[in-house]
Amino acid sequence: LSAIRNFYIASTAMAGVYTIGIGGDYPTITSAVEALETFGVGGTVTFNIFTGIYDERIVIGPVTGASSINQIVFQSQSGNYADVKLKNSLQNDSLNYVMLFEEASHITIRNVWIQASVPSAGRLIEFRGVSRKITIEKNLFHGISTNNNDTKRAILFAENSLMDSINIIENIFKYTEQ
Repeated sequence: LSAIRNFYIASTAMAGVYTIGIGGDYPTITSAVEALETFGVGGTVTFNIFTGIYDERIVIGPVTGASSINQIVFQSQSGNYADVKLKNSLQNDSLNYVMLFEEASHITIRNVWIQASVPSAGRLIEFRGVSRKITIEKNLFHGISTNNNDTKRAILFAENSLMDSINIIENIFKYTEQ
């Protein structure tokens, strides 16, 4: 007979300060977001992002427990946007964003550099569904210029979305000619 064992994973909601990057609590922003979505939050959560270039497609969805009291902050550890660059080298027409807020709430993105990497598909932040209480402050957005209404290169993009209290505060918007 084989013995059957039950394994239980004890988990608690996240709260406190965590680090992202090589040698941090989470190696990537995506892995930190996955932890948030798995465990939820039971207090304010701050992710300090180590200096570096983060080449990933970041999708932030609903987080259990997120509220005006239990907020979630992603920020450069140094406080300098030039130290943390977010980009997505795999952008294409169907996955055209560096960061996507999909049904997300009570999130702050602070002091990071978000850059378009692909000239034909260069959206930086996209909102889908109902997104609320999102604060985007003191970042550098580096987009690709266009002289028409091409939404594929929008720095901030939302279509058929319901947004409430999206705060865009003290950001720098910069464009590169194609």
